[in-house]
Amino acid sequence: MSNAPQRSVVWMYSGQGSQFFAMGQELYEQEPIFRETFVELSEYARRWTGESIVNIVYKYPGNRFEPFERTLFTHPALFAVQYAMDRTLRHYGYSPDFVLGYSLGEFVALTVSGVLSWQDALYALLHHAQTLERQPVAGRMMTVLASPDLFAELEVRFPGVELAAVNTPGHFVVSGLEQLINQAQKWLADQMIDVILLPVTQAFHSSALEFADSSLRRLLESFPLGEIRTPIISAERATILYRLADGISWRMTRGVIQFQRALGILEALGSKLYVDLGPSGTLASFVRQNLGHGADSEAIAIMTPFAQDRKNLAVAKEKLPGVSLNRTLSPKNLVMTSDEIFAIVKSVILTILPDLDPAEIQSHRTLTELGANSIDRLDITMNTLEALQLHVPMVEFADVSNLQGLVDVLQRCLAERPRS
Repeated sequence: MSNAPQRSVVWMYSGQGSQFFAMGQELYEQEPIFRETFVELSEYARRWTGESIVNIVYKYPGNRFEPFERTLFTHPALFAVQYAMDRTLRHYGYSPDFVLGYSLGEFVALTVSGVLSWQDALYALLHHAQTLERQPVAGRMMTVLASPDLFAELEVRFPGVELAAVNTPGHFVVSGLEQLINQAQKWLADQMIDVILLPVTQAFHSSALEFADSSLRRLLESFPLGEIRTPIISAERATILYRLADGISWRMTRGVIQFQRALGILEALGSKLYVDLGPSGTLASFVRQNLGHGADSEAIAIMTPFAQDRKNLAVAKEKLPGVSLNRTLSPKNLVMTSDEIFAIVKSVILTILPDLDPAEIQSHRTLTELGANSIDRLDITMNTLEALQLHVPMVEFADVSNLQGLVDVLQRCLAERPRS
């Protein structure tokens, strides 16, 4: 185990477009927990897919790309491979301080954080896939290797092409009907701008699939939800969730993914070790591109298309701390330091005021000085109370003069609350 100074740990789970035939095969063959988990989820999904996900991912006899054109297979396959990776790391005694979900990966994050059972999460994805296959829409998604500012021109030239994700300063994704994406691809090629067509047959994160998103959200409303045990970073909301005040109300497969912004919020809280549990290492690559050279944070991937999964797993085990640093999982059982509370306050402020420079958030400053209006100030206070699982009358904050004063009140209220 590494003797290097410990950083808080973020496990990341990716979405559609990161899948490939034989993803995680080394782990499937040589890691018993990975294999047992994958098989269990494959058997559960078979009643809806009619096929073994194990066979599709590792043993398909025909054209290996053919089954990956069906969302009914790729949805459960992506969930299963990442959930199996998560179970494997936990089996070895590791755990994250935060979990970050990207698109479909948000379902994995919700599961491993304790909000959804794996059965409910997998059923929701199968339901979503079946809805899409019953009403097929010829859609595509395309990565554009340029500044996201370019989307404004694309939107004018090709109405109906929609922004799906902003991943790095030089990487964004668009989505839409196949004909429109093909036209945009040709124009971008003429401008000498590199693009990559994603291996998906649906226009995820676009209005073309609004019907499927609505159906999915109605289903999620019927599920029992557990409390968040590990804070969740939603890449779609660009928010750190410590509690689910309003259930699962965001649009994981429909809204615009704000990965760059979500990463900025995490980085404002201190250095991190980002571990990509997705099959292709895509999110680790995004993190590195955002961080640049000389950053204190680091990103590593375990599964990649290059048959190095076991070697990468060994590297991850060397870098990961054996005990999670997270002291925000159950605030009611802990006395938190002033710095830990300030970090939560800072993350909430950046969620409410997304255009604010994190460096401006200093303990001596007031929320008003940071540009918060009266509604913003109330939202920041209420969201911080929710994150800390505190119920405190607002009159307690009447004499607060700056952020340090806010932290002091929160710390006192936490210390005074009976511990369970």
